[in-house]
Amino acid sequence: MNRTIAILALAALSPLAPAALAQDAAPATPVTLFKLNEACGAEFTDAITGRIDAYAAQLNETNNVSNNFARWPVLGAYIWPNHFIGATYEQELNYLKDFINKRLS
Repeated sequence: MNRTIAILALAALSPLAPAALAQDAAPATPVTLFKLNEACGAEFTDAITGRIDAYAAQLNETNNVSNNFARWPVLGAYIWPNHFIGATYEQELNYLKDFINKRLS
């Protein structure tokens, strides 16, 4: 999945998003992310990071992560056009959270 699309999807799922999105006529734009970040500040990035952690925990509890990478062994492999190559699922999660925080700061 394109990381920009992932960020937009996470922003739409943020518990802080509905009020800020209601003020924007076109919520599926990168501008919306900056409006959300300006309106909510650290709470916004913390909410997204928390949501990522919650999803990761849920996926780990149901063994979906191990099943996914058993079926598609992509960890540690270059997959075009990804810039980062994580050797573990945790490294991929940390990269995603770091990427989001950098983009929003």
